[in-house]
This record gives sequence, C-alpha cells and structure tokens, in this order.
Amino acid sequence: MPKFLQRNFEEFDFRGRFMEFCRQAHSILSWVCVITTTEAAFLGQYCNDTITCDYTGGLCHASNCGCDTGYGEYKRECKSIYINKTTMESDDKDKGNYSMEDSSDDLTVSTGPDVTGRVGGSVTITCTVTGPEVNTIKWKQYRNNSYLQDITIDGSKYTAGGTLSTPSLTINTLNTDDAGQYQCTASNPGGTYPSNNKATVNVLYGQFNEDCTATIPCDASSYFICNSCKCLCNTTYYHKDKVCYPRTRLTPYISVINSTTSQFSVFWSHPSVDYDLVISYKVSWRQNGGSTSEQTVDRGKNSIIVNSGLMSGQLYIFTVSAVVRLTDPEETITIQSQEEKVRLDPRPPGPILHSESSLAHDSLTLKWTPPSNTFVTKYEVMIDGESQTTVNNNPMLQFNKILTPGKYYVVRIVTISGSSSELTGDKRSTRYKETIRITPTSKIRIFAANNSYENKN
Repeated sequence: MPKFLQRNFEEFDFRGRFMEFCRQAHSILSWVCVITTTEAAFLGQYCNDTITCDYTGGLCHASNCGCDTGYGEYKRECKSIYINKTTMESDDKDKGNYSMEDSSDDLTVSTGPDVTGRVGGSVTITCTVTGPEVNTIKWKQYRNNSYLQDITIDGSKYTAGGTLSTPSLTINTLNTDDAGQYQCTASNPGGTYPSNNKATVNVLYGQFNEDCTATIPCDASSYFICNSCKCLCNTTYYHKDKVCYPRTRLTPYISVINSTTSQFSVFWSHPSVDYDLVISYKVSWRQNGGSTSEQTVDRGKNSIIVNSGLMSGQLYIFTVSAVVRLTDPEETITIQSQEEKVRLDPRPPGPILHSESSLAHDSLTLKWTPPSNTFVTKYEVMIDGESQTTVNNNPMLQFNKILTPGKYYVVRIVTISGSSSELTGDKRSTRYKETIRITPTSKIRIFAANNSYENKN
C-alpha cells in the first residue's frame, strides 16, 4: 500500500493549484479526480455549480473530467486519490483535517537525446520512465513533427531493449525513410503517458574518411566514393578540411604558346584558390603517337621553354600539370590541363640542284635541297607571279608554265608543314630565293645562278 498521509486541507484551498476535487465523490474510499495543471486554480473561480468526474473501474479518465469555465470547455489531467468522505463541499465549511491515502499513478516520460546514424547501420533511442506500475512501452514515429506511424517491435528492423523504467528502441538497417522524430510512451493502469519531447533521428550516408562497404555506402551527394573501405573524394575532386572540391579549381590554364624552328615556350596561370597545395608543375609533350617527354617546373614559375629533342615543322601535343599535396589523409595528386598543340616553324629548303633540274622554257623541272631535321608536308614554288605546290614532301616540281628562253627568273621556294584544315593550321618557312636563267633556244646551254634567302614579306 502507498504511504498513508495526514494532510491539513487548510493548506489546499479547493480553488488551489493542486487539490481541486470533484464536488460529488462516489463513496467513501472511492477514486476521485484531481487537477494537476498550473491552470487548476482558475477552476475554483470560474466553474459553475458542480464539477463531475466519470468513474469507471477505479480509473479516473482525463477526457471525462472537465467543466465550462466560461472560456470554453476546460480539459485536464487526472490523478487518483483515496479520500474518506462521501461528499465534499468547496466552500469554507469543508476545510478541515482529513486523512487520505495518496495513490497517484501519473507517469513521467522523457525521450532521450537526438541521434545520428549511417545508412545501413543502426541507432538506439533511449527513454526514461518514472512512476508506478509501468506495464507497456510504445514508440511513435513522426515526420516533420507530424504523426507517421506506431513502431512495431519485430526483432529485426526494430528491437526493444533496456527495462520498463529505462527502455530503448534500436532501429536497424537504416535508410532515409527512418529519419524523423521519435516519441516514447509508457502505460500503467492509470493510463498512457507520452513524453513531452521527441528525439530526432538523422540518417546520413558515409562522410569523409569514414569506413564504408557495399552495404554501408558513402554520401554521393558530397562526392564521396568508397575507396579501400574509406569514404574519399571521387577522382574528379580533391579534399581539403574533409570537403571535396572540383579539381578544376587547381587546373593550370595555358595562356600563351610561342614557337620557333627549334623550340616552343608555354605560359600558364597559377590556381586562384588553394594555390598553397601546389608543390610543383610538370610539363609533358609528345609527337602524335610518340613517346612522352617531361620536365618539372618549380611552383613559383609559370612558364617553360622546351628546346631539346625537337624537330622543326613537327606538331607536338603538350599539357601542364599541377602537382598537389593533400593532407588528412596524405595524398599527392596530379591535376592536368587540357591538351594543347603547337607546331614548330619549318626550316626553309636549300639551293636548287641544277645538275638534277631542267631549265627548258616549256618543261621547267626543279629539284632542290630539302631542309634538315624538318617535318615537311609539301613545298610551294613561286615564279613570275605564279605559285604551284608539290603533291607531297618530295623536293621536286615540274612547273606548269611556258617561260621565255634565255630570260632570268627569281624562284622562291617555301617549306609547308601541316595542313590548313588542322586546328593549328599549317606552318610556312621563310622563303628560299634563287635566280635562274631559262635555257635559250640555241644549242648553247648556259646556267646562271644567283641564290639568296629572303624574308616571307
């Protein structure tokens, strides 16, 4: 039996906060309702005539305890108290000394703190229950604080733990549908008591550098992938302070490309953000289909001149890469620029080979010395205001024009590398210039040669 208390009711005015009884008690030692909210004091002032409470099976029902306050129907919580008086009047004459047994069966329920779990993992929500005769624990799920469902303990998705006074709910194989608010409720013979608070469950995919598996994935929305059982940035991102950023932020951008017959030079811009992560640059170049050459450049520089092992007129494909050192975890990565192309200027051809040429006025055939270490696509020959080209890189052309016998002509020959249809276009050498005399119609054949080089313009 609960402890029997002696109370002086003069301490508790019937209009007071804690002890507001129904005007009609059912019988001696029967159950009656007691107001427990802070607004109880107002009932003694505003309730009309009698306040009646339904009595069913020894239980006091909150939904049936109430009165019209003049401001709308008043609803209140109820407690159960044994009293030893058949009726109780609420005016002053009913004040006095009474003996009663306090058998309040209210429960105080508090749901534990918020929890965060991983997709595929599990979380446990705790609860604390204070009060007598706890016999049932239930859990409810809310979404955006709107009721969603009662939780069914199935031993698989949802498992119960703890005791009736310290119950817990474990949610297994988490998915995003499990996110929301959860509320613990406890019951005893006096009723069902929900907690006033709720615990929020946050469900996240694997975050940076957390463990991961095929069933416990990483947060793809943050650009993480599972790499060697760790959530790391995918291959197009780099990490800094546990956040993934696009590698394009650290990509060197090539701004200027220059070339001569023997070298090319490249200029690029440093990254505008996170430049402190760059430890050096690498410049790589190759012929189409050829092997790659590479040169390292100090991080403080943004240009290079390449002049080793190159061929005039040749097309080179090159890139500039930033070498980046990352921490937590340590990693060194290379972030490459877009491929660019540069064609070296071709060298001009050499003198005309008169012994292998024919200077006839109606069938002029010229053969000349090809340029050294030069990639040649074709040649262009200009005589008397007319230009004709070879069909390939063979340094020989039959000039299709009738010329004047015995007349002197200036011959200009240009080396052409590449094609105008290419993205980089073709490259043309400086002109080689030589003066020839067409063979006279007489039987005497005279060669006159005066050769020189001139500029393109």
